[in-house]
Amino acid sequence: MIRLAHIVSHPIQYFAHRYRFIARRSEGTFHVFFGSRMGLEQYYDREFGQTFSWKMPILDGYSSSFPGGKEEADGAQILQALDAFDPAAVWIHGYSDRWTRAAWKWARAHRRPVFLSGDSNIRKERRRPFWKRLIKQIVLRPFFRTVSGFLTVGEANEAYYASLGVPFRRFIRFPFTTDPALFDAAAENRERIREEARRRWGIPSEGCVGLWCGKITALKRPLDYVEALRRAREGNGPGPAVWALFAGDGALRREVERRLAKEQLAGGCTGFLNVDEVAQAYAAADFLAHTCDRESYGLVAVEAARMGLPMIVPAAMGAVGKSDAARPGENAWIFEDGDVKELARWLRRMALQPAERARMGAASARISEELNATFEKGVERLLQKAEEGVP
Repeated sequence: MIRLAHIVSHPIQYFAHRYRFIARRSEGTFHVFFGSRMGLEQYYDREFGQTFSWKMPILDGYSSSFPGGKEEADGAQILQALDAFDPAAVWIHGYSDRWTRAAWKWARAHRRPVFLSGDSNIRKERRRPFWKRLIKQIVLRPFFRTVSGFLTVGEANEAYYASLGVPFRRFIRFPFTTDPALFDAAAENRERIREEARRRWGIPSEGCVGLWCGKITALKRPLDYVEALRRAREGNGPGPAVWALFAGDGALRREVERRLAKEQLAGGCTGFLNVDEVAQAYAAADFLAHTCDRESYGLVAVEAARMGLPMIVPAAMGAVGKSDAARPGENAWIFEDGDVKELARWLRRMALQPAERARMGAASARISEELNATFEKGVERLLQKAEEGVP
């Protein structure tokens, strides 16, 4: 096995289980270099509006180091660390920070293959002003020609790279997956956890629960969900109401709670949930309802699929695609971003048709297994391509 170095800005809770898997498959030749310690220790999150630390062993199970020690690393420290490790291939996550730029320069100087991962998507890119897209074409096309392989998270991510001249043969599908330690037990014991979670948050045991999960901020458009719930209740003919479970916290939480009360809608907010609690919210739900203004990918779709939940998600989300976590008509209903009327129609349909929810939920569970298998194949292909040193 060859020595593979991965350079990323900081420890990211969603990546740790992926690193552990790669470490096992690479027989100890994989090492992660972190540019900073952000996320590792207690810190203040402005959007959540509170101080916390992630309740998980984020560094366990794989080899890693902080070239900058307790401070943020500079480019020279990344170069020195790579000199000492002397990898045969370099994998960078993103390309805009000083750490990944330094790693790219090292790889180019030492004639080592570079692999790139990220979650940019073509739908989000098309919303940018023309002049910004033109600058990207000028700057990124020659840069991307120096990259041996692109670890892509889905169809919209691949379309983004393709729009900048990257050929399909350089793609290695590398989808997001859930952490087994956090989600497998909840998925396997869903009925028990469902009842416990519903008691904890005051949810009726027989209610039809639509989960909204994330930071309750303007960027995520949570009030669209509240308005859609109101419209769904006032739709044609009687039908069961949706109990709205908002899992998270943020600047708009009080406004969400105020609007729910004003409109006499069933629902409530859990407040901030750490990583060891999030799976309980999915277990308590019957489906996922997601809103957002811009979303590079949307990990909530991956998490919902693992818990066997159908979903209603916006079209611009990166997770939407025929081979992605949210597959239109298969396990997900899709609405245009900001179209509250369309969202309300899907909410009403989801509440009125339990058999359809069950069918779509079963599809989600199957899709989750496919994502896991695709990721494992992606790891094998990454290691193989890294050893070959060619795309």
